[in-house]
Amino acid sequence: MIIEQIILENFRSYYGTQSLRLDKGLSKGRNIVAIGGLNGAGKTSFMDAITFGLLGQNDAFAFVKKKIRKGNEKNSIVRELNGLLNREAFSEGSREAAVTLFVSGDDGKRFALKRTWQFDSRGLFKNEELIVTTAKGEPLTAGAASIEELNERIKDFVKGHLPPQVAGFFFFDGEEIQRIASDDPQEGVREGVEQLLGFHLLDALSGDMTELLEKYRSESRKRNKQELDLDALRVEEKRLQNEQNEAEEEKQDYEARVDELKERSRKLVEELRAVVGGSGRDPREVQDELEEVNRSIQDAKRDLEATIEQRIMPGLAGALARKLAEQLDAEDRRTTWEEGKLRVEPKRELLISRIFGPEAPSPIPRLAEAQVVFLTQRVRGEWDQLFNPPPAGIAQTLRHRQLSEEERKQARAKCVEVLRSGSPDLSRALASLDGLHRRASDLRAQIEGMGDSELAAKLVAEKGKIDRELGEVVAKWEEKKRLLESIANQLRELKKQVRQREDELRETGESATKEDFARRVKRVLEDYKEALRPRKRDEVADYLGKMYKLLARKEDVVDRIELDEKTFAPRLLDRRGKQLSLDSQSAGEREIYALSLLWALGKASQRAVPVVIDTPLARLDSAHRENIVKRYLPQAGHQVIVLSTDTEIDRKYLDMIDAHIATAFRLEFDPVTERTTLNEGYFRF
Repeated sequence: MIIEQIILENFRSYYGTQSLRLDKGLSKGRNIVAIGGLNGAGKTSFMDAITFGLLGQNDAFAFVKKKIRKGNEKNSIVRELNGLLNREAFSEGSREAAVTLFVSGDDGKRFALKRTWQFDSRGLFKNEELIVTTAKGEPLTAGAASIEELNERIKDFVKGHLPPQVAGFFFFDGEEIQRIASDDPQEGVREGVEQLLGFHLLDALSGDMTELLEKYRSESRKRNKQELDLDALRVEEKRLQNEQNEAEEEKQDYEARVDELKERSRKLVEELRAVVGGSGRDPREVQDELEEVNRSIQDAKRDLEATIEQRIMPGLAGALARKLAEQLDAEDRRTTWEEGKLRVEPKRELLISRIFGPEAPSPIPRLAEAQVVFLTQRVRGEWDQLFNPPPAGIAQTLRHRQLSEEERKQARAKCVEVLRSGSPDLSRALASLDGLHRRASDLRAQIEGMGDSELAAKLVAEKGKIDRELGEVVAKWEEKKRLLESIANQLRELKKQVRQREDELRETGESATKEDFARRVKRVLEDYKEALRPRKRDEVADYLGKMYKLLARKEDVVDRIELDEKTFAPRLLDRRGKQLSLDSQSAGEREIYALSLLWALGKASQRAVPVVIDTPLARLDSAHRENIVKRYLPQAGHQVIVLSTDTEIDRKYLDMIDAHIATAFRLEFDPVTERTTLNEGYFRF
């Protein structure tokens, strides 16, 4: 990958829009881009523009700046993010900073990657946005189903060209070199190898397998309980089926008994009709009815006598009914009058409010409070006189106040009915009495026409017994039908539960297979890591030894570097195989080792990524500096961007690498405007 061009827009000290071609003059032999700048000129900001632009702020902090979002480092991250927007641009109303990188990929395809950082009205960081297009501005991720899918495709595209886990091998500064040199070197190697091999992904996958294992084990335990539950359901299902079969048999027996009893009852009715002349009735039953009819005749006679005695009452009843109707009408009129007074009473108070209220116009001089009270009472009194005297014909008092409207209607209707009937309906009473006499005559004729009354009584008694038994059998038959319906409902629900348990068992039945698969995947991952780590470790050790020998002043002493198989601790060996302690080396030599390690890890990653180095020579002596300039920088990568002060890559060192420099730029900072500008050419010595 080659960074062809970078465009900065209001990024930190880079005010406005500034552009720089980083591929100018780049070739196989000329791979160094020299960028000079005094302290505070914006070298670190330029390097951050590249790393933030390529990786995004999350991965840049995690894998290049080595900062985590906890404690003081979290506060430091927040401060850095809030400082991405140029202060002058913010004061002028801008709320965005942006970096655009034009990059050619490993396959030769060119694309543009633009990251924008957005800020609120207080200048606080809000959001980061990434857009990737071809060099011509055409979208790379057309056809995405959603914005979320589009963003994921963009992130995957960028990470495919530069995995953030290995970015620290290519983008670093003098402080990073010193950190590695001062830390335990074996930890740096182990961490680097594991990042190269993508062990963070393998570890995440292994963790997922562990979760799946626990899930499938839990499901296996769940399966045992499901099997017990299913067995219990099947036992209950079998019991209900047996109970259903028994109830069905009993219901059929009752049905047969009902048919049998109905047939016997029918035959008894035929025999009884033959004995009693076709009436089919019990003689005792007929006699009882005759006695009842005779009692009804006596009652009817007494009622008729009472009716005759009361023939003189209609006149008195009519007078009372008329008086009651008149009283009810008068009370209705009084109620209407009183309701009319109540309906207009709010208007009286509205009138008083308009005359004497706080919003009413006030006379001059203003009325005294006593005058207002007097006049208010006077208005109320005069208003009440408008409804006096009461209308003629209204009731003086409401005697029937307790009656509801419906009850008053019923009372008035009853009065009308009484007034309309002048005398009792004697013909109706006489007709009823005549009907009773005819019924008594018919019953006496039935009794006289009956044959063997003793046999008839016996038949009637037997039929009564059969009818009672029939009623009991029908009741039991209905009870069995209800029981069968209840059992059927229970069975339907039970069968549903059985099917659910069987489905669950089929699902959990796969758990054992899945558990075994997850266990084997986890074991394969661990075996893969163990098999891969030594091979990559040896590859890193080989690159490390080669570069260290090139850069160290004791290249004739250190013949090779080996890494311990388990601990990854470095062993510096001379030509006789004798081990030299890294701790015994000088601070400069340890920094040479750290720089060699970064180069070795970068080479082992097999990624053609630009190398960006900020102030690499800060603490090294002249001998080590010369080796780094002459031997390291030309081999660091196919595009090496070096950010240096005039005291690091000075004229002497610049002459040493002049044949490898493709292009050079200078960062110039104006302390008055606090702006950094990009200019062609290195320092003018």
